[in-house]
Amino acid sequence: MSRTGLMRAAGLSGVMRSFRSLIVFAPLGLSAGCAGLDTVGSAAEPTPATSVTVYATGAIGDAAPIRTILGPRTGLRFPSAIAVDARGKQYVANRAGNSVTVYSSNARGDAAPLRTIVGSRTGLNLPTGLAVDAQGDVYVANRSGNMITVYAPTANGNAKPIRTVEGSMTDLNEPTSIAVDAEQTIYVTNLANHSVTLFARGASGNVAPVRVIRGKRARLTAAFAITVDRAGAIYVVNSDEKDISGVIVFAPRASGDVAPIRVIAGSATKLETPSGVAVDPRGPIFVSDHGGSSSAGAIRVYAKGANGNSAPLYSIAGSATRLRPYGLTIDRTREIYVVNQAN
Repeated sequence: MSRTGLMRAAGLSGVMRSFRSLIVFAPLGLSAGCAGLDTVGSAAEPTPATSVTVYATGAIGDAAPIRTILGPRTGLRFPSAIAVDARGKQYVANRAGNSVTVYSSNARGDAAPLRTIVGSRTGLNLPTGLAVDAQGDVYVANRSGNMITVYAPTANGNAKPIRTVEGSMTDLNEPTSIAVDAEQTIYVTNLANHSVTLFARGASGNVAPVRVIRGKRARLTAAFAITVDRAGAIYVVNSDEKDISGVIVFAPRASGDVAPIRVIAGSATKLETPSGVAVDPRGPIFVSDHGGSSSAGAIRVYAKGANGNSAPLYSIAGSATRLRPYGLTIDRTREIYVVNQAN
């Protein structure tokens, strides 16, 4: 699948002219039914197999998942992001379903969600990013409408957000991913204006960000995913075959038109279409790679401090993995959770 298809699958038509070959990194893995992704949201919308796959701590090579959520009862519809709370519950943003589905820590097979946030009152509108803070509040980046919606820990059904961040002062413009740090600072990637915007804890309404990373030196030409490590370093997946297709790392207090402190990119990285990033508390950097027309998806794992054209320490890849990844996360036990399509 081409990168152009990936852009369409993500609903990023407004920037397709800039990235002619960005493979469909539609929520998590995409392979079967790619062409149909161009019409997501229409009556012709396809329903390819989508899944959550979980890998054991230390999984390497062609490792089979230890658990898989897959089937018609799951409510998974083009999942784009995943988060795990302190109790192990799994939260998935479903772009095509305009929903957030929540699963038990041991969910597997054709498991129905414990809860589903969906409906006109939720404000969900092409949800492409998701995070859960230490209190259990659920944060969603909605690409359409340029809005962040935040839900109570027990939100279910047609639940109104407890707060939203939206409006001309926010500088949100096609937000694709979201992260929340230990201080509840909110980090958002914006594809259309090539930026990362940071909002203060409890931000609500039409509020200006406390910091913005944007400019020629920042090199955020196609920012798709974001995470923050314990030291506050900011990791952004940039997936632009004409510039950086890899991970851009900024210093904890980065602001304005600032150069990254590290860039992981180049042929040795084996990254083709990176679509998600997570940092192990012990240091390694996990990057989901959606793959391309001639290759399947993979998880690439890099050393703490990796920089430049660095080869991965190892990869999780192969037919047994059932990977066609989009977003990923790592829980406290260091198990790896991935959302996929077309398994």
